[in-house]
Amino acid sequence: GVAWFGGAHDSHPGNDVVLLDVATPVWVPDTIGPDVPAGTDPWYDAITVGEGRNVTDPSGTEPGVLLAGRPWTLHSNQDYCYWPSRNVLFLCTGSGVWFYHLDTRTWELRATEQQHGRDWRATGGAIFCDETRDRILLVVKQGQVSARGVYLWNDDTLHWDALVSTVPTLQERLYGAYDSFRDMYYLLSYDKDLKELWEINLATLAW
Repeated sequence: GVAWFGGAHDSHPGNDVVLLDVATPVWVPDTIGPDVPAGTDPWYDAITVGEGRNVTDPSGTEPGVLLAGRPWTLHSNQDYCYWPSRNVLFLCTGSGVWFYHLDTRTWELRATEQQHGRDWRATGGAIFCDETRDRILLVVKQGQVSARGVYLWNDDTLHWDALVSTVPTLQERLYGAYDSFRDMYYLLSYDKDLKELWEINLATLAW
């Protein structure tokens, strides 16, 4: 099947997870729906701490967890990936690292931003699962130059470990595809005037 979390800007500001049963095919909605429903006008009135940050109350004054104990983020397509061995959606936002357990359809805050030691979220790059090595990798392109690189999620220490300290200059939008047969990750980097396709060798992490 297919699992889809969240949305983008005002096209769909929600934080619900919908599942597609490919055999049917029917979309199965979230059990409790989005905390910020579609059609909220303006939608950002409900969330005022900024992109990638979450709130603990309707006033939106405190970074943390959203109203129903679930994360929220903009540009969610760059924030999460599927981790097959755990059967979870792995999400990295400004509030921390989250697991969405597909068997119970529940969220678990795995590590806060302070615990995992990084002050960025995945929207600054691209996140994916290297299924051959059963690991989560994150390409960071924004923020301070020293933070750019390729990082490995260590689920024992609940921390991001730096693997590669440099990455090419990447554009605003990133979309990736994992190829287990070739042991490669393909990353499309594009903006209005420039489109580039990068290959990452997952055995060596060479670009």
